[in-house]
Amino acid sequence: MAKHLQGLGYDFSIDHFISNYREVAIDYRKKRYEYLQEVGNNVIVVDTLRKIGIFVEPTGSHITSAVEHYFYPWQLTIAPDALQVLEKLSGRFIISLISNFTNSAFIHRSLDNLGIDRFFDHVIDSVSIGWRKPHPRIFRHFLNLSGVKAEEAVFIGDDLDADIKGAKNLGIKAVLFVGIEKSQSEQKKSNVRPDHIVHTLSEFGELLLSDKI
Repeated sequence: MAKHLQGLGYDFSIDHFISNYREVAIDYRKKRYEYLQEVGNNVIVVDTLRKIGIFVEPTGSHITSAVEHYFYPWQLTIAPDALQVLEKLSGRFIISLISNFTNSAFIHRSLDNLGIDRFFDHVIDSVSIGWRKPHPRIFRHFLNLSGVKAEEAVFIGDDLDADIKGAKNLGIKAVLFVGIEKSQSEQKKSNVRPDHIVHTLSEFGELLLSDKI
């Protein structure tokens, strides 16, 4: 990303940029976890440049292309049974994705590359909403988009605090997706209790289709 900005004519040393970027990113990370307000990568890059005396707007094309350059090498993968489960549930349920992530374009591009974007009626990312899970605003946005009541919804996630706590605080049924050993250790550390625990997506699909949730 730094080399890309240099190629666009920005004058700074790589080391100077990286050291300032780390400071800015760590500071925003603390704020995100403390206040649950999301900050996008464009803002982090702009604030880094300002720290070294270069002033640009977060919406500038150079900043957007620099962030895209940063995320370009990243590749997401899906669980082996994910496609099969999505195919079974598609058309029977409204399926939405809620993600804590700092770059919307990457999320949408990844879903497209994985061939699963067609299964989601709504894709909600924290940077677009401005709030991270477990903040109630991002879950309320999901409910409003889906047109369902909290008691009609089921949320599956792998984080007890962000996913399970966030969903249950609004009265949404919550399913914890995690391995056996990790689920046992996490349950001991947290007061948050999911409605169900599953160890595979296939197990979650069967739970939904059985109407036992």
